[in-house]
Amino acid sequence: MARTEALVNPVLLRWARETAGYTLGEAASRLTGVRDAETKLAAWERGGEQPERPSVAQARKLAALY
Repeated sequence: MARTEALVNPVLLRWARETAGYTLGEAASRLTGVRDAETKLAAWERGGEQPERPSVAQARKLAALY
């Protein structure tokens, strides 16, 4: 099955995490099923020209967490 990336706004991801009261490390430790979660979460929040994006399933996990 192909991986479908979620088109998420990096600034919105950081805002949601901070509004939920999580540090990057706390959010990563609660994000189940994501390898190297803290590094990936930091990259998702950083964005850039060719950002790595979470999959739709990972974005749903972030939404449930936040």
